[in-house]
Amino acid sequence: MNIFILSLAIMLMIGFSDMALANNGIPKAGPDGAKLYVDKGCVACHGENANIPSQPQYPKLAGQNKEYTIAQIDDIKNGLRTNGYSIVMRGTIIVDHREIELIAEWLETLPIDLIEDEFKNTKGAELFKSKSCNTCHGDDTKSPSLPIYPKLAGQDKDYSFTQMKDIKSGKRNNGNSAAMQGVLSDVTEQEIKIIAEWLESLVENKSNLSPE
Repeated sequence: MNIFILSLAIMLMIGFSDMALANNGIPKAGPDGAKLYVDKGCVACHGENANIPSQPQYPKLAGQNKEYTIAQIDDIKNGLRTNGYSIVMRGTIIVDHREIELIAEWLETLPIDLIEDEFKNTKGAELFKSKSCNTCHGDDTKSPSLPIYPKLAGQDKDYSFTQMKDIKSGKRNNGNSAAMQGVLSDVTEQEIKIIAEWLESLVENKSNLSPE
């Protein structure tokens, strides 16, 4: 029932996108990707600046690699990614591939600002490297070795925790998650929690990112 209500809310958000633009202060003019992000209802779950989701179980999208974003939307749309709240998104995706590309390109332009002092000498940082997370996601957590891997800096801890657990258990098995499943095989749930909390702590001024 909750998923149905949420899906309905998202569809209403899409239908009244012009009203959302006016009320939330987001200019109608601007990059195609920014406008599509609002018009297609992405704003309903991921926030008007793509950095403050309506629920912590939804990912922050600001600054994410466009190749990764495109791949995930395609996988959700095609039923290849089914964990978490992806069923809600699959029921409301009404974008073609070119629109997905435009949204992903715009999202990638949004900044990710790290707190350098927070990045050093913490248990989460130590685990991130000792468990080889940095091999794919980069020492700074926002410079993946391949663009098909996600940037992790600043991601909501609840979302990161759930995704890591689902990949470890096989509940999420799309894309390159099989490779990550092997890496997570010797990472405990408590260690996953510590890493997820540390990743969230890396970004400052989370509410100040602007879609303009």
